[in-house]
Amino acid sequence: MNCYNSIKIQIPVNQVIELMNNPDYYKEWQRGLLSTELIKGKSGQVGAKRRIYIKIAGRKVKMIETILNFDPPHKWEARYTTQGLTSLQKNLFTPIDEHNTLWECYSEFKFSGSMIIISKVMPQVFKERARLTQVDFKKFAENFHQ
Repeated sequence: MNCYNSIKIQIPVNQVIELMNNPDYYKEWQRGLLSTELIKGKSGQVGAKRRIYIKIAGRKVKMIETILNFDPPHKWEARYTTQGLTSLQKNLFTPIDEHNTLWECYSEFKFSGSMIIISKVMPQVFKERARLTQVDFKKFAENFHQ
């Protein structure tokens, strides 16, 4: 399953990347985030891995994030894996002007096991989660820079 979302953020592209890549702020905009732990490499660098504990739909989920591509301030790609799900995220950041950024997110979800059934019954859950992440980051980033 694939989905695409975009959002305009009213701060410069370099500041978007600084905020997004700072682990100190993850809980401010990642809904349900319980904790994270860097387990390999340096935060934000290609090959870095982070263990993420997040509460989704009332369930505590452990994911592994792997940074696949990081080309600031334009591109950030990662893979998220958990039991029954692999999610590939491609994020593109384009300056609209010196004060505004367009964030485009392409998501690909691959399911296995019982998650195949869940994805067929409730596909909107995954798409809505991707959209809400952008909305939550926008609110955080714009309020941070007021």
